[in-house]
Amino acid sequence: MDWYELFMQKKDFIKSWTDTLEIVNLPIIGLVPASVHVFDSITSKITEEITVLLDIESSETTLLIGSNLAKLNSYKLPFGYSLYLTDNLKKSSKSYFERALNSVKLIMKDSNQELPLNIFVMGKGLDKLLDSEITLPKGFQSISNLNLANYLYNPKTMQIHEIGSQSIENSLYSLVSILSSCV
Repeated sequence: MDWYELFMQKKDFIKSWTDTLEIVNLPIIGLVPASVHVFDSITSKITEEITVLLDIESSETTLLIGSNLAKLNSYKLPFGYSLYLTDNLKKSSKSYFERALNSVKLIMKDSNQELPLNIFVMGKGLDKLLDSEITLPKGFQSISNLNLANYLYNPKTMQIHEIGSQSIENSLYSLVSILSSCV
C-alpha cells in the first residue's frame, strides 16, 4: 500500500467517524496537541523574536517554531525518546538532544531564522531522558522552569507515591500549564 492509499484510508475513516457523530447529534470536536497550548503560554511570557518548543514523545518529537500562534510552524521529527534509551542514560540523553538540536538548526536554517537562546522542552520523554544526576544540556530549558503555572510537585512529601514510572514531573507540569491557562 502506498502513502496515498494509506492517506485516503485514514481520511475515509475520520470522515465516517464525524458522519456518525452528526447522525447521533453530538458536536464534532477538534483534537489539538497539548504542545500548542503550552507554546501559547510560553510566547505570552517570553519576549524572544522566535520561540522553539520540543514535545518529546515515545516514537516522535513535535517541534513548534514561531513567535505566536498566528505565526506557528509545526514539524514531526521521526524520532522520540524510545529510540535512544539504553543502559547508559547519560549517553542516551546526550544522543537524543544532539539529534534534536541538529534537527532544529537544519529547519531554522532552511527558513532563515536564528536559533533562540533556549529551546523549551516538554513531554513524557523528558522524564525518561533525565534524572536527578542528568540535566538538560546547555541551550535547552524545561517548561517547568518558566513557572507557567502555580504548581508544586514533591513526591517525597506526598502520602501516595508514584508507582507506574520513575518520574512524571514534566508530564504533570505540562498538563497543569494547559489547565491553568483555561481558568
